[in-house]
Amino acid sequence: MEITIPFNFMPRDYQTGLYDAIANGFRRAVAVWHRRSGKDKTLLNLIVKEAHKRIGVYYYFFPTYNQGRKVLWDGIDRDGFKYMDHIPEAIRENTNQQEMKIRLKCGSIIQIIGTDNIDAIMGTNPVGCVFSEYSLQNPEAWDLIRPILAENGGWAVFNYTPRGRNHGYILYEMAKNNPEWFCELLTIDDTGGVVTPATIQAEREAGMSEEMIKQEFYCSFEASLSACFFTGALEGHDSITTGITGSVTLDKRIKELDFIPNPKGIVEVWRFPYSLVDGWDERRWTHRYCIGSDISEGLLRDYSVAYVFDRQMREIVARMRTNQINSHLWGDRLNDLSRYYENALIVPERNGAGITTIDRLRELKANLYLREVVDQIGKQVTRQYGFLETKEAKQLVCGSLKSYLTSKKPIYDRLLLAECSTFIKDEEKEKLGADEGFHDDCVIAAALALHGDFSLPKTEMVPVPVTGWRGRLKEESKRERAWAA
Repeated sequence: MEITIPFNFMPRDYQTGLYDAIANGFRRAVAVWHRRSGKDKTLLNLIVKEAHKRIGVYYYFFPTYNQGRKVLWDGIDRDGFKYMDHIPEAIRENTNQQEMKIRLKCGSIIQIIGTDNIDAIMGTNPVGCVFSEYSLQNPEAWDLIRPILAENGGWAVFNYTPRGRNHGYILYEMAKNNPEWFCELLTIDDTGGVVTPATIQAEREAGMSEEMIKQEFYCSFEASLSACFFTGALEGHDSITTGITGSVTLDKRIKELDFIPNPKGIVEVWRFPYSLVDGWDERRWTHRYCIGSDISEGLLRDYSVAYVFDRQMREIVARMRTNQINSHLWGDRLNDLSRYYENALIVPERNGAGITTIDRLRELKANLYLREVVDQIGKQVTRQYGFLETKEAKQLVCGSLKSYLTSKKPIYDRLLLAECSTFIKDEEKEKLGADEGFHDDCVIAAALALHGDFSLPKTEMVPVPVTGWRGRLKEESKRERAWAA
C-alpha cells in the first residue's frame, strides 16, 4: 500500500511558508501565529515529512507533559480527525502510549515531551525539534538542545502566540532581524478568514477581555494575560542574557570558596561579588547582598531556587536552581552562596521543606533572616527564622516584586520573566500563584530576595584595613618618621 507524506494534510496558503522553510534551507524558524491558525497540525506534518528524509530522533516539545498529551497525542481537530492519525499505522513500527513515542518503519523516532521535565532530554541527540507554545515553555530546554543541533546540523521551529514581553518576545525580535532565521507573525487579518469578525464578537460576548483578544488573535506582545498578576510590569524587559554557569565550591588550595565554571552547575552568575571584579577599589559595602530562596523536597518535581540581590546596583546578579538536592543539603549550598557573596543575608521560606533548610542553616550559623514576633496576650517574644508564607504575606512580597519589575530595573534571567508571565491572580478562587501546570519557584525566590533588601539597613561603603608592611608604613608616615624594615 502506497502512503503519501504528508498524510491527509494539505497546507493552506498562509501555512506553506513555514511548512517549506526547513526544506528551503532554514535551520531555525519562528512562527508567531494567532490562536486557531493550525500551528500544531502544520508542524506535526512537517516533522513526519522530515523524519523520512533524515533518519533520527525528532522531539515535539510542549510546556508540560500533560499539555502535550491533551493537545496533540489525544487531540482531535474541528472535523473530528485525530492529530496523530497524520502518522498512519502503515508507516509505524511501534507506538509507546506511555512515553508518547512512535518509532517509524523508516527508523526515525518521533516523541512528544514536556519541558517541565527537561531532565528527560539530557544526553539525547535529536536532529529536529518543534517547540510548541514556546512563550510558555521553560527556555532552559532550548539552551540544552541548541548546542546539539548546532553540532549535528539539526533544525528547530518555535511556534506560539505571545505571552507578554518574555523570552518569546526576545526570540521573535532576534529572529525577525536575522537572515538565517525564518520568521513571521500572522494575525487573523493575514490568514484569510480562518477566524472571522463574528467569531471574535462571540468571544467578546462570552467574556473574553479586549487584552486577551489582542493577544490571542492579533498577536500583541503588549497585551498581557488579563489574569496575570504582573500585567503591565513585564513590558520593556529586554536585558535578558545568559550568565556563566558553574558551582560555588571550596577551593582546597586557597581554603576559600570559589566559583568553578561548569555547564552542568546549578549556579548562574551575571555579576560576580563586587570585591572580585577587575578594578576593585579596595573598599567594601556593608549589607550589600541578600538572598531569597524558595525550597522544595528535591524530588525531581518542584525546584529549589535562590536569587542573589545586589542592593547597591539594585539588580539580581545570580541564581541557584535545582530539583535534585534535598532540603537539608540545600541549606549547605545556600550557606556557601551567602559566604561567596560577602556573607549575604539569607531569606528562606519557612514552609514545608523550608523548615529543614532553616534548621540546617542555624547549625551552620549562617546569616539568617530573623523576625521577633510579640505575643499580643502574654507579651512573649518569639524568634522566628525565615519567612512564613501566608496568603497575606505572599501578596505583600509579590507586590514588591511587581513594583520592582515596573521600575524597569534590568532582569537578566529568562526563567524569572517566564514564570512571571504565568503567575496569576484568580479572584474567584482567591488564588495567587502559578497557572495550572507551571512553576512559581523563581517568582517566590526573587520576591523573598527583595524582602531581604527591605529588612536590611542602608548599604555603606567602608575602607578595607591596610595590613602588613603597607599598614606599618602608613602609620609611620602619619607620625612623620622614617620607617625601614
